[in-house]
Amino acid sequence: HAEEQKVILPADLKDQYRDGSVTPVVAVQKDTNNATYEATDEDDGDDEAIDKDDGATDEDGDEDITDADMPKPTNSNEQESIAVFYNVFTKSVDDIEKVNSIVKEQFDLLLPEHKVFVRSIGTELHIDNVELIRHDAEGDESDTLQLLWEHCNNFPDSKVVYLHSKGSFHGTEDNEKLRRFLTRGALSKECANLPSSCNACSSRMSPIPHPHTPGNMWLARCDYIKKLFEPKNFQSKMQRAPLKPATACAGRGRYAAEHWVHSHPDVMPCDVSGDEKYVWNYDDIPGADFPINLKLAPRFDLDAYKTNKMCAGWGESLEDRLAEYKYLYGEVPSESWWGWKLFNQTHLNE
Repeated sequence: HAEEQKVILPADLKDQYRDGSVTPVVAVQKDTNNATYEATDEDDGDDEAIDKDDGATDEDGDEDITDADMPKPTNSNEQESIAVFYNVFTKSVDDIEKVNSIVKEQFDLLLPEHKVFVRSIGTELHIDNVELIRHDAEGDESDTLQLLWEHCNNFPDSKVVYLHSKGSFHGTEDNEKLRRFLTRGALSKECANLPSSCNACSSRMSPIPHPHTPGNMWLARCDYIKKLFEPKNFQSKMQRAPLKPATACAGRGRYAAEHWVHSHPDVMPCDVSGDEKYVWNYDDIPGADFPINLKLAPRFDLDAYKTNKMCAGWGESLEDRLAEYKYLYGEVPSESWWGWKLFNQTHLNE
C-alpha cells in the first residue's frame, strides 16, 4: 500500500533532516498529555503469542550486579539525555480515548532524562506539547526501529529506549499485562543507569526460541545498536537465513523486529525481573509493580527457558546460534558472550 508521510520539524532542523545529517528529537515533559507507538493491522506489535512451559530458576547461577557496579547518578540537571523512540498505532477515531489512556499510563513512568521521538501509524493522534516527527497511514515497527538506528549512528555515545503502545490494536488482558511489565523495565532508573557489563536492558531477555525481549521494549547503548543490521532490511535478511522453515520460532517475518536488538554476538544483555515463573510469552507475566532486580541475562539455566509446546527445541542448539551470527554478521562471539555459559561451552576459536 502507498504510505502517506508527514514530518513536522523545527525550522532550523528541516534542512539537516532532509540531507540525513540529523534526526530530530522530540522533547516530552512528564506532565504532558501523551504521545505514542505501535504497529499496523499487519504488524501491531502483539507478536508474543507462543505457548511456553514455566521454567525453574537457577538458584546459584545468577550474576549479581552490585551497587559498586552501577554508575553513580548525578543530579537531575546533569543527567545524560536518553532518547525514547515511541511508536503508536491508532486504529480509528473511536480508539483515540483508549490510546491516550495507554500513552498516559506509560509516560507516567518517564524519567527526567528521557526525551521522546514520536512516530504514529493509522489515525492521527493529537498530542499536546509534542512535535510529531513522522506519521504514516500504514506501516510497521521496523520503520520506527530504522529511525532509532539512524539516531544511534549520529549519536553513538548515547543510550536509547524503544517503546510502543502495546494493546492499542489488540486490547487483550494479556497485552495489557505485558505492556505494563515491559514499560516498567525499559523506563526504569536501573536500565537508564545500566552498568558497563550491559549494553541492552529490559524486563526479560530470553534465549528461546531465539534471543529476544518478549514484546520488544528495551533500552540499549547506541554504540551497540550501530553494529546491528539495518532494521528496514533485517526482516528480508532473516527470511534468507539458513534456518528451519518457521516464522515465530526463528525470529522471522513480523517477529524479526523482536529478534533484532539481540541478534548480534556482541550483545551484553541484562534484565530486571527476578520472577522465575516468567521466562517468555504470556504465561505468568509479573504484575506491573514487580520488584526491580537487575542481573546479567540470561539469568536462568537453559532448561528454565525450554518449552514442550510450540517451538520445542528452538534456541537450544549452540551450532544454530553460531551459524546465524556468521550468516548475519560474519562474526564468532567473543569469550565474554552470554551463550558460552548458557550452553556450558568454552570459547571456540576460528
